[in-house]
Amino acid sequence: MKKKLLERRTGITLIALIITIIVLLILAGVSISLVVGDNGVVNYATKSSEETRGARVEEEKDSWKTELFANQHTDKSTSKSLEELLTDLRENGLLSRDEEEFVLENGYIEIGSRTIEFIKIPFISECTDNTMFKNNSNTIARDELNNKIVIPTGFKVLIDDSTEYTDKSSPKVYEGIVIQDESGNEFVWIACGEIKTPSSVYNIELNRYTFDSSTGAATKVDDSIINELYQESDEITTATYNIEDFKESVKTYGGYYVGRYEAGYGGTIEYNGDTLRIPLSQKTNRVFQTSESVNLTVGSLWSNVPKNIAEIACSNLYVNSSIHSNLMNSYAWDTMLCFIQLTAGNEYSINNNIGNINTNYNILNTGETTDIACNIYDVADNLAEFTTESYLEEGSIKSVRRGGYCVNDSLVASSRSAATSGYCNGFRILLFL
Repeated sequence: MKKKLLERRTGITLIALIITIIVLLILAGVSISLVVGDNGVVNYATKSSEETRGARVEEEKDSWKTELFANQHTDKSTSKSLEELLTDLRENGLLSRDEEEFVLENGYIEIGSRTIEFIKIPFISECTDNTMFKNNSNTIARDELNNKIVIPTGFKVLIDDSTEYTDKSSPKVYEGIVIQDESGNEFVWIACGEIKTPSSVYNIELNRYTFDSSTGAATKVDDSIINELYQESDEITTATYNIEDFKESVKTYGGYYVGRYEAGYGGTIEYNGDTLRIPLSQKTNRVFQTSESVNLTVGSLWSNVPKNIAEIACSNLYVNSSIHSNLMNSYAWDTMLCFIQLTAGNEYSINNNIGNINTNYNILNTGETTDIACNIYDVADNLAEFTTESYLEEGSIKSVRRGGYCVNDSLVASSRSAATSGYCNGFRILLFL
């Protein structure tokens, strides 16, 4: 009897313990849910923090838009650009760098329950009006595949008048988007990063490349000295903006612009007491034909030019602007070829039978040859073009020309050659934001 009673008491104690544990687990679960569940204290605090952050970002955005509107019809340009606004928001802890890049890419951001639209991203075909010249900030535009370009202040998109677009259709970025300033200079956007075509998605990295002589396939070489001869270095160029400035700009904006044409002569301007010679990036109407001396005439193709003069001239084009103009560097040239190959094929970079290649010393006006790819003229022919790259040989430093030209059918668009004096030397303008 005593034994049975003891057994009963033991059984009751175990059941009570189990029940107690279950109750404690339930209470613990409820407590945890109250703290970290979907409706818990932690989640509520997080949501509240995000709502507060979203409200502050939206307030800053509204103030920025109000200021833009107020300055829209004045000559003032004191308003921040979108890039400057986003940088301020990031530095004040209101946006992450990823969120900043998302806004630059898409024009809006979602924070908490708010969708904050900084800008409406127009289609490229909607940016062709002359009123674009008066914009106080850069304009982000897109094609129907959602590829983006950045149109600098003071430029508009130039589209063939014979082409009609529907509301949502647009010229495609991979085809080469042309922009034009109020003076008629034309440049083509070279997109870097992800580029969509109707059939595929490509990724073009800003880099220096070599191109296989048989297939045209591109190989990255970064900062290497190519063939132990060709080097890109800020220490041996007089270019106004160094390579790191250019790289950072391309990383931020997703591309850069190259002159649509080989540079022409645009006359002189007075700036800070100096007389500056400026180049053109537009169709020329006169060609210099003798190799003895250069009689520069406004509107003529600027040939027989020394590299140092070309570098200085390129930096003079937009002296009162936030746009940086420079002589083409090897990163810009090689990446441009990779971009062209998306539509023209790999053979473009190695083809020695394009456009105006002959032995008659017959330079043509810009825009007159049959060498046009992605709306860019004469990369493979007409004039050999200086870049900021240098040729190193036995302790000497020489200038480097790129591309083919009219008197040498052994050189192609991807060629590098040490410069010699001659009237077939020209150059092309690089623009970056």
